[in-house]
Amino acid sequence: MAGPYADDDWIVGQMDDEEDGGLIVRCRARLPAPASRKAWQHLVLIGWTYEVSDDTGLPSKAVDRQMEAFEQAVTASVQNSGAGVLAASLTGAGVREWRFYSLGPDAFMDALNAALEGHPEYPLEFDAFEDPEWNALAELLPE
Repeated sequence: MAGPYADDDWIVGQMDDEEDGGLIVRCRARLPAPASRKAWQHLVLIGWTYEVSDDTGLPSKAVDRQMEAFEQAVTASVQNSGAGVLAASLTGAGVREWRFYSLGPDAFMDALNAALEGHPEYPLEFDAFEDPEWNALAELLPE
């Protein structure tokens, strides 16, 4: 696998949030080596707001399938092109957020746009930051 990880180890868990209920978190099992973190320092956040139909805060099965199709297409494209790597996904309280790290946001967005050709328009919001220490992943890892 090209990028900051030599493996594909993930963990899944739930984080309790008094305000919003719980979040289901799926993330890489560990931070990459410090040199890789410095190289892959651009954090790209992608958010998808969905309607909550019950008290779980989770998306409907139909919306979840759309999110899965989106994630598979984008993850494959950005990782195969070397433009980015998925580090985490958080779901709950009407929002799914994907946390990708990239060498640069422009190459990442080019790979994302190529991946989504032929897909329907998704209700996505984007944000990008520099996060050389990978704090957006570190905060999700068990201590």
